Amino acid sequence: PCVLGREGVTGGRRCWDVQVAPEGSWALGVARETPGSGAGTPGKPLGNGTEPPGSGAEPPEWELWSMGLCQGQFWALTSLER
Repeated sequence: PCVLGREGVTGGRRCWDVQVAPEGSWALGVARETPGSGAGTPGKPLGNGTEPPGSGAEPPEWELWSMGLCQGQFWALTSLER
């Protein structure tokens, strides 16, 4: 299952308490729309990816940070290339 913890955070600090299963696999993360990605207006659908380029319906670019547990191993990932 997926849960949206907070929509439209634009600044400041945020903290979430998250309960995960003591066994099995889990993952959690946050995403940020990159500035100038052309994601459109908040609340407006982004399209299904079949719109022609330049139509204003291109999907946004996202920066992602996540962490989790899988097969007994903790992991952390980011979409950023540094």
